[in-house]
Amino acid sequence: MVNNTDLLMVTKSGVLFVTKGTFGQLTCEWQYTYDEFTKDPFIVDGRRLRIEAKERVKSVFHAKEFGKIINFKTPEDAKKGPSTSHTKPTGMQM
Repeated sequence: MVNNTDLLMVTKSGVLFVTKGTFGQLTCEWQYTYDEFTKDPFIVDGRRLRIEAKERVKSVFHAKEFGKIINFKTPEDAKKGPSTSHTKPTGMQM
């Protein structure tokens, strides 16, 4: 949980950023598969998790670097995020 209304969900195939609305509905704001990551996620300024991924907008010439920064309440919460590796968890079969 990022804060009272935002969730960072880590699945066997990728990560999703989900927000909880006023009436309890959940909305996926963005998602990336691990194959879209351009480098391992890393911590910035102690409590910000940075995810760099390929931009989804199709370009005739090339794909641009793109990503997201997730702000956590504390540095401890940020370290619990998917910052160790973007490889598939062991024991999982696709």
